[in-house]
Amino acid sequence: MTKYHDLVFNNKLYSGKRRYFSQYVENYPLPDINSMAANAIISIVKELNFSILEEDAIKSLEEELEIKVAEAFNLPPVFNLH
Repeated sequence: MTKYHDLVFNNKLYSGKRRYFSQYVENYPLPDINSMAANAIISIVKELNFSILEEDAIKSLEEELEIKVAEAFNLPPVFNLH
């Protein structure tokens, strides 16, 4: 979504940070909630938020999440996670 935000809104501050106004975020594309990719995304996010995980497990889930989000939008994954 960072790449999408930069391409569509192009409004970084001098520090390089992005502004996330509600009028921008409400226009973000969302995958079909019934798709397999969306269900996988939901599952991964729940695990990241509600489980106590080791750092390696977190990194693995973040990579899997990147893949599923890209898959949901029919795009290649972007791997600059850390």
